[in-house]
Amino acid sequence: MVFGFQTLMVLETRYNYRNMPIASMVPVALPGQPVSAATGTKLSSFGYEFEVPWPDEDVPNVQRKVIDLFSFRSGMLVLVGHGSNHDMIETLAKEWKLKPEDVRSSYGDSDYEFLQAALNTTPASLHLTDSTQESFRKAMLLLLKTIIVPGDSGIFKVSMPQFKGFQYGNPAKHPRKIVLALYSSHGLVELTFSRRDGNAMQDLSQADVNRAIQTMRYVETPSAAK
Repeated sequence: MVFGFQTLMVLETRYNYRNMPIASMVPVALPGQPVSAATGTKLSSFGYEFEVPWPDEDVPNVQRKVIDLFSFRSGMLVLVGHGSNHDMIETLAKEWKLKPEDVRSSYGDSDYEFLQAALNTTPASLHLTDSTQESFRKAMLLLLKTIIVPGDSGIFKVSMPQFKGFQYGNPAKHPRKIVLALYSSHGLVELTFSRRDGNAMQDLSQADVNRAIQTMRYVETPSAAK
């Protein structure tokens, strides 16, 4: 059968993801660049500093362990994690029992390049003219994309002089969480915004998120962070 495997992959992929809106989304520019000027708080975590537009930090409930959790009396939570530029690549290599260099050759030299490839892959990206290897690669990228991205309210590109990365979630659609994955020469810093009660974030705006993005800076090595 001509293009038998590719035909199967195309049909199966489009059928499997027909009810998953996130599968067909790709990163787009952030919806506006205003930055909240409200009285806020400067947070420090794993060698990074940034601001959030809430002054009511609930200091007794701040938790610092493998990840840092900042709590605010208004109900907002900010979870901060960090990692290297190759954590995902190395994890995939371990799970797939492959050499990291083999994974990099197919999926990108860094986690940022891997994410860029995955997030820009959609069911429509698979073509009958793709090689068997390329069909499998795209199918894996699409699967990993749907695992990585929380929710289906949007994917956005973040670009600053020192950081580049992605924002998962559109505050205008009131998701339960917004995630920022920001990469630099120092590695990854990841911020998750949510509410303590787990409800949708009715009051979080893009300007609030932009406050964290625009003020993010690296100040010391993670091993020296308090």
